Amino acid sequence: MNKQNFITLTLIISGLTLNPVMADAVVNTVSHSQNINHSVSSSISTLLYSRGLDKDAADEISENFVDEEDEILLAMLIQDLDRQKIVSREEVFEYLSTMALHKQKFDFHSYDHL
Repeated sequence: MNKQNFITLTLIISGLTLNPVMADAVVNTVSHSQNINHSVSSSISTLLYSRGLDKDAADEISENFVDEEDEILLAMLIQDLDRQKIVSREEVFEYLSTMALHKQKFDFHSYDHL
């Protein structure tokens, strides 16, 4: 009976010790994946809203700027640029939100504009 209590106590202590470590790893993974999956048009809309535009106007401008077809391509371009440490995601979204605000045309099939 003494061995069983010792094993039970060891399992409980190890569970309590490792639980915060595992929870932090899961929280970091979830927050990172949510950050990546944030859509391009919603990121542009959020930036325009933070600059003082009305939420509805910011949503409309960002939806008109980025088509659904181009959204996936643009997200991959931004991810590639960020991975290669050429330009950060924040800088790209700042640039795109400025272009959307001024209603300038943008070729999403080329890295040259970014």
